[in-house]
Amino acid sequence: MMKLFSADSICYGWLYKQSYLYLQYGKYDSALTLLQALHGLLANDIQVLKMLCYASTRAKQFELAQGYLAKLANNPAFEPGLWPQYYLLYSQVLHALNETSRARAMLQHYQQQISPQENQPGNAAG
Repeated sequence: MMKLFSADSICYGWLYKQSYLYLQYGKYDSALTLLQALHGLLANDIQVLKMLCYASTRAKQFELAQGYLAKLANNPAFEPGLWPQYYLLYSQVLHALNETSRARAMLQHYQQQISPQENQPGNAAG
């Protein structure tokens, strides 16, 4: 008999969904705990790394966040241009770590990434 679900896939799905809910409700420390467990199971998963970056930044664990941001950047499957919030998060983390000039550079990069999106038809302010 073929198994429709494996115990692993149910575990991954539960950890992912629960951590997402924790993030939505501002329970960043709880989300971080679950995401770290999930990261142990799926070390190269881009979405898990993104959530780890966000959760650790919001939990004010800035050195940990910096490590996850670096790990995300070094993942060959990650394209920062598709997730410009990467630069914004990195700017926030660097600012919190008193690396002002690097933070400013990341913020400029973020602004450059989102500027073309704002100028596209249908995105006019008004």
